[in-house]
Amino acid sequence: MAITSNFIVLLLVALFTVIVQTSATDDFNPICLTCKYRDEPVCGTNGVTYGNECAMRCLGVELAHVGPCQYG
Repeated sequence: MAITSNFIVLLLVALFTVIVQTSATDDFNPICLTCKYRDEPVCGTNGVTYGNECAMRCLGVELAHVGPCQYG
């Protein structure tokens, strides 16, 4: 009986761990995997230069302008 109880507790802990880890990665957008590598720099509204517009939008950033961000 104790072995069965311990097994159930371990199973519940493992299940809880999987649920927590899955919810931490919910922000991942599988469409991002379809972005081709193209060296076409764009500037996001957050002031960061991205390799291309697809990569930028996959991170939820809007386009400020085409080309690298200007600093200073």
